[in-house]
Amino acid sequence: MQHYGVPTRLLDWSETFGVALFFAATYNQSHHPTQDAAIYLLDPLALNRISGIAEIYHVPRDEAKFNYRQLYWEHTPFAASAPIAIEPIFSNDRMLAQRGMFTVHHDRIDPLESDFPNAIKKVTIPNALIAACLEFLDLSNLNMFSVFPDLAGLSGYLASTSGLQR
Repeated sequence: MQHYGVPTRLLDWSETFGVALFFAATYNQSHHPTQDAAIYLLDPLALNRISGIAEIYHVPRDEAKFNYRQLYWEHTPFAASAPIAIEPIFSNDRMLAQRGMFTVHHDRIDPLESDFPNAIKKVTIPNALIAACLEFLDLSNLNMFSVFPDLAGLSGYLASTSGLQR
């Protein structure tokens, strides 16, 4: 829903290094071209264990165990002490292409890698390497259309590769 302007408490993760690199390098290029980029590595089971959960919930199938309203609003059957990693069992073309998973968050906005160092690691990509990362992505066919396999992704890919002016 975030892609369509609806705020959520979900943070997207990818199981694929190339997709994570795509987001880190292209976001860096378009928003912070003089700064370093970063990729975050997540151990979802270690993160869930912080809240006393021994598995990764498959939502919506496991909704009886993971009811957002109960956990985060009513704090029952427990108050989550960390974000919770979930795996959606529904999918769309973008989620399939991006190998998407999620963490569900509460109100805290502190850096995750500081609060949960046993579950989340930040890997900095020096700005000087971004051009090489973009070249790797191009050679690996990881681009706007392969990551966003819909009309928006196709138009972004064509706009970035065709040399056409608006």
